[in-house]
Amino acid sequence: MADYVIQGVPNEDGYLLATPIVDVGNDDSFKIQEVLDKDGKKIALPVANIGSLAENGSIVPPNIIVSGTTSTAQDNPVKVVDNLPPDYTPTDGDFLTLKFLTANTASNLRVSINGTAYYLRWRGSVITNAAYYTITVNQTMLVQFDGTSYNFVYTPDWVDDNNIYNQAIGINSFRVGAQITKRKLCMKAIDGKLYPLSIGDTTNPTKTTSTQIFDLSSPVLFNNSDNIFNANAAATNAFSYAVALSTSITQYIFNSFASSDFNKQLYLVGTIEGGGFKLDQTSPTSWYTTVIPTSADGKVYLPIGVVGDNANTFNLISGGTHMQYRNGIFAPVGFYGI
Repeated sequence: MADYVIQGVPNEDGYLLATPIVDVGNDDSFKIQEVLDKDGKKIALPVANIGSLAENGSIVPPNIIVSGTTSTAQDNPVKVVDNLPPDYTPTDGDFLTLKFLTANTASNLRVSINGTAYYLRWRGSVITNAAYYTITVNQTMLVQFDGTSYNFVYTPDWVDDNNIYNQAIGINSFRVGAQITKRKLCMKAIDGKLYPLSIGDTTNPTKTTSTQIFDLSSPVLFNNSDNIFNANAAATNAFSYAVALSTSITQYIFNSFASSDFNKQLYLVGTIEGGGFKLDQTSPTSWYTTVIPTSADGKVYLPIGVVGDNANTFNLISGGTHMQYRNGIFAPVGFYGI
């Protein structure tokens, strides 16, 4: 595997010369190679870091996102990944979007790539109990390789024996920026205060969307109570970052779900502006979606959990990574250096 790229440089007669380019830095966006023009003067050429060469001559970019599928039986813990690029071997930092064509009921989950099995981890721990991890048919998961195993960017479902996992987070030091009514999803804005994502103490599909600029590092929190928190009030441990929500509760948050949303990952939709994340304002439902973009739309997507298998149920798991479609792939925004 060669650690170089090739830049074609025309000489004074217009012929292309093959110039080896040495990777001399840590910049993921470009490299600079000084070459001489026809007058002997140095010029700087931006060179895309396209990665290394596979044995078959194909280019394998660094820290890429690859897509694969698995049809392994649901009770088999070793999920064989198919439809990967030829000669692909994972390297530290690579992302894998894996579509499960079969459900999962196994524990100690692993993915097998070219005969090598790698453990699937959540928050650094191997998933040892299938009861804590539910994967349904046709779900697509995003995982990242750390050199030895794959880690879920976030989990699509997290349940205990009663099909609910509720984890309170200590946020007593937070202040509320604007009134938070019962059963709302909230985030910390760039002013350091908590705000609801949707506004309106109602189950009717008339709730408005927050215009706050949210902190890019903020978790998504749920007001797991009927309490109303007014502006400048102290937040309490009533707020949770992982919880299963019933239909009667989600109607206080979202304006509607379609049947096509069932059993799919849910994303907040917005843009990066003002040093933070602002929810999309196009329509009352445009600030969330289960549809992953297939072309560049300038929007940013934050995974926050999974819609259930019936009307309006939802499982919240906070801690996702902001994603964006650019240059032919759907990747974390950090992949693009923004």
